Amino acid sequence: MVEDEDESLKNSLNEFKKVLELNLTDNEEENRKFLISKIKKLDEKPYNELKRSQIDLISKYYRYEKGKFPAPPWLMYPTYSSSTIGWRMGSGENYSTNFSMALRDQEEFEKYFPKPPNWRFTRIEEFSPNIQELKRLPFFGNCWNKYGKPLYTLKELKEDYYLDDNINIWDKISLDDDLFVIKKDIINSKEFGFHYNSFKFSSVAHGLLASKISYFNDNVDIRSSYDELKDLNIEFSIEEEEIWEKIKYTVFLNVLYYSAMSNDSLKNKLFNTRNKVLAYSPEYDDPILGVYFDGEESVGENLIGFALMEVEYELEKLYEHVDLIDWEYTNFLKKSNFYTFNPYSNDKDSINLSNEQSPEYKIYETNYANLKYLVRDVDLSPEIEDKYVKGEILQEKGFTDASSKIGKITTSHRFLILSNQMKDLSSFEHDTDWGLYTAANDSKFKILDVYEYNGKTQITLLHLLDLWEIFKDDATINEDVVESARENFRESFNLEPVSSLMSDAWKDRCKYPIGLDDNGDYFQLDD
Repeated sequence: MVEDEDESLKNSLNEFKKVLELNLTDNEEENRKFLISKIKKLDEKPYNELKRSQIDLISKYYRYEKGKFPAPPWLMYPTYSSSTIGWRMGSGENYSTNFSMALRDQEEFEKYFPKPPNWRFTRIEEFSPNIQELKRLPFFGNCWNKYGKPLYTLKELKEDYYLDDNINIWDKISLDDDLFVIKKDIINSKEFGFHYNSFKFSSVAHGLLASKISYFNDNVDIRSSYDELKDLNIEFSIEEEEIWEKIKYTVFLNVLYYSAMSNDSLKNKLFNTRNKVLAYSPEYDDPILGVYFDGEESVGENLIGFALMEVEYELEKLYEHVDLIDWEYTNFLKKSNFYTFNPYSNDKDSINLSNEQSPEYKIYETNYANLKYLVRDVDLSPEIEDKYVKGEILQEKGFTDASSKIGKITTSHRFLILSNQMKDLSSFEHDTDWGLYTAANDSKFKILDVYEYNGKTQITLLHLLDLWEIFKDDATINEDVVESARENFRESFNLEPVSSLMSDAWKDRCKYPIGLDDNGDYFQLDD
């Protein structure tokens, strides 16, 4: 059954390529429509497994619709900040890289799609000289306006209505029907929990408290739950409270922004209140954050209400021209691996491994000969796992340790290194029994496979010879070797864990991901 599926997939891809070669013309718009119709006919499996030649062929001719644009990254991944590592690994990296290559008119694009305010100002200097005591930006501290000043204030609102201090502003706005009262508890309700980069907060209050506590206490885990943070019972000094008073509005803005970006209900509610003055008036009485309507005289500084108005104002600009997004093309950019996406180059020359006398085949054959299976078990985050994509080539700057002893995995991930070059150093061990093998510094590895089984993931790496350039081509991935590696992984679940590899000393040697630096970025490949 599997062979039939593989053969069907192969035929589907070959037919797709054949159709492209026969039907593409010099008319860009005709090509675009034609390619959309053909891509839609591919089911999810063959689309995700398009080979380099197909992706090259599609991206060379497929363009977004004239007069439209691919979605800006901040709308494609609306809960990402501008500096998150999510843009350098996984789907965020994939899309942002493809987007940059595909966008043809940056200046025109920027006319319609401004960056979010928390992408524009990210330096601590934006708060100066208003907050001299600020040493660093707090969590959710990216400045929206110079000095962190609000766009709307009670004083400016009175000036807009030409009111003196003796007239109650809230009563006046109510009479003019310009007021929209928000009675729902947006701060504490779990309905408005949100994501921010890789973090998840159960409510707006959770995000606010995490920002405040983490700014004044370096040892607090920002991923702690709301209840865990409250249970700390941290007391703040007078000086700390004074600093917080100056920066909390900016934190409010960012937390409410990401809450709206995570929750369509809040975002749509804000869109429906445009041109209205928002008064935040939940059931509890808080004349600083909201407005207290007592039936006779209404009072309140309405900090949250004004922040919501500012968030709505910015959202309106971000989504004003969303109708100009070509979502079909955007989806193509999201799915296409950026290592094979190339919208403007000519077709690459693939290596030919059918000629067993060719130099390329000899290198290929030598690299796969007499491979030894070596393992390196490690705990990796989902963000780091997403960095490992089948077909990539990695370079590890340091020495790479692995073990010849294969047992049941006890960590989240296993690097299976296939090598005929790593040095056997087990005879030099003293009372460790690791089965130690080591690869030299600056060794290069090709990712042959990323395979999940029983909740664990195996990343299979081929240790490359010095003549490694031919392995840039995915034709060098030996699928028989991949299947053998997968079978080895499945069978290892029937074994006992290797006790000598459970020691802290071994785990410490192997705790780092291969081919990535401390920031989670690829080491640059040396020639």
